[in-house]
Amino acid sequence: MAVRIEQQCHGYKSGHQLLAASTRLPRGDQDVVDRLSDVSGPLRPAETFDPYLTTYPLPSGIFYVLARTWQDLKAPRAGCVLTRSLLVPMAVWEAIEFPASLIELLMPVDKQENAVASIEFDPHPVQLPKIASKTAIALMEALFLESRKPIVLFDEIESTLIAERLLSAFWPAMRRVFSLCTMALSPRSVSGTPFDLMFAPRGARSRFSEWEGRIVEASSSREEISRHRWTAVAAKHI
Repeated sequence: MAVRIEQQCHGYKSGHQLLAASTRLPRGDQDVVDRLSDVSGPLRPAETFDPYLTTYPLPSGIFYVLARTWQDLKAPRAGCVLTRSLLVPMAVWEAIEFPASLIELLMPVDKQENAVASIEFDPHPVQLPKIASKTAIALMEALFLESRKPIVLFDEIESTLIAERLLSAFWPAMRRVFSLCTMALSPRSVSGTPFDLMFAPRGARSRFSEWEGRIVEASSSREEISRHRWTAVAAKHI
């Protein structure tokens, strides 16, 4: 059954701002989207990055946001980005079987677009590749089997695929509140609450020097030994 998805596009225009939208949000929600659509932290001179994914619930609980951010190398100043954000009705987000089919809608932003329309979307199966990362064991334990804390995972090259698999595996109550960013250059938060999971490049480590959550390293060439009975089963299914 088709569902309607609203969208917004942000980019640089005398500052980072909303460029086009199929709907406007209440002020509190709009402030969050405006902020989190901007670059996830300061860039070093000449630093570049691949497009990254950010997902989070809005404070009102009306929508869940799926966003992809691209570096805007044509902007008049450095550090500018373009972001397309999908506003998914929370009831749809909780129930959808294949979240990755929504992520397919996150096409690059055209700065010449003066308007964007809502999207009629038919959920459909998506076959995701297997994950080769050695961090699966530590991440499964941190998310599901141990005391929950916000997590930052450094230097993980499969961040987007891991995010897609996690969002597909979560039960509705967890999916509706979970927030993640596949390339956080500094700690991120929603309404003062740290993101549940952030993937960060090694060069951003100093910006997490006061981080009080959990740190997972992805640099090891050897898979970690599980500490819990159900770790391997959970990792395999996800």
